[in-house]
Amino acid sequence: MKISCEIIGKVDSGDVSKISMENNNGVVISTLTTGATLQEFLVPTETGALKNIVLGFSDFEDYYKNNLCAGQSIGRVAGRIGKASYTHNMVLYSLPKNEGENCLHGGPKGMQVQNWNYVTNLTEEYVETKFVRRLYSSVDGFPGDMSVSITYRLNNSNRLSIFFEAFDVTESTIFNPTNHVYFNLSDKQDLSSHELQIYSDYRLELDSELIPTGQKINVDGTNYDFRKTTDLLPRIEANNGFDDAFVVGGETCDHVKEVAILHDKESGDGIEIFSNRNGLVIFTMDDIEDNIYFARDKGKMAKRREAIAMEAQTLPDAVNHKGFGDIILDKGHSVNYEIGFQYFNSSR
Repeated sequence: MKISCEIIGKVDSGDVSKISMENNNGVVISTLTTGATLQEFLVPTETGALKNIVLGFSDFEDYYKNNLCAGQSIGRVAGRIGKASYTHNMVLYSLPKNEGENCLHGGPKGMQVQNWNYVTNLTEEYVETKFVRRLYSSVDGFPGDMSVSITYRLNNSNRLSIFFEAFDVTESTIFNPTNHVYFNLSDKQDLSSHELQIYSDYRLELDSELIPTGQKINVDGTNYDFRKTTDLLPRIEANNGFDDAFVVGGETCDHVKEVAILHDKESGDGIEIFSNRNGLVIFTMDDIEDNIYFARDKGKMAKRREAIAMEAQTLPDAVNHKGFGDIILDKGHSVNYEIGFQYFNSSR
């Protein structure tokens, strides 16, 4: 187990740091203080080289030159909140609008644009980096102030766990964070050798603005049926891409469970995704701006559908739909969420 830290720049007069954690198997996780971002997920190949299986940028400033949110910690609430508002205890709360009339990914001043403090911890079983920040209503436009910690923990079983905790809440608010990680497990700039399984019988119906209507639709016999391991790229093409939410649990889920498996048939590399919440959003990057260069592409310009985002969370817009899950966090209460990424290789 090892850990290293380096200052790589400055933002708003504060240091931007990169923290790299390595386990005894040579798996390396690198994070950035800006956005509490997962920058690299490096796995050893048969030749001993390291392969980055997530999208990220070498320069932290490049994260803010596009709207992909690659690897960033998203919140206070991931996904879209319809009409940028919700009602709780007969009080109407208005939130910042940053996608038409809606609030997307915590608004323009969400967790992903803030620079976080951090501490590290090294044990015989795991190594971890814990990011901590106080979120203020006057900054992000959500009700109440709260403290948030985001912990990345890598163990010797090649599992990366991300723990989100919210605490010291000054008034009733909402909290539904995620990590906006994009995976490509191959050496190519496409998903042609990938297969996907999602443990989901239902997806959410969305309106023209990608806001849930409140209806859950059975996936049986549709392009959304990933209950059996399925070649991914043909489904992406048949469905004209995905930006969709899958139901992976009941209204409440208080235990960590496996929700999906992504696997690359050529290299054997795979990721099992775990969550203690009821939603999984997948996004296949169907429209992409020009002049984006991910570190893993080694100088080649990014391509549409190069990777798949897999965002474990409570179902989107849950605060406005009965049966979608409870994301209300009351004054004086705290909440913990966990996302797990178990790396494996089926060829070794």
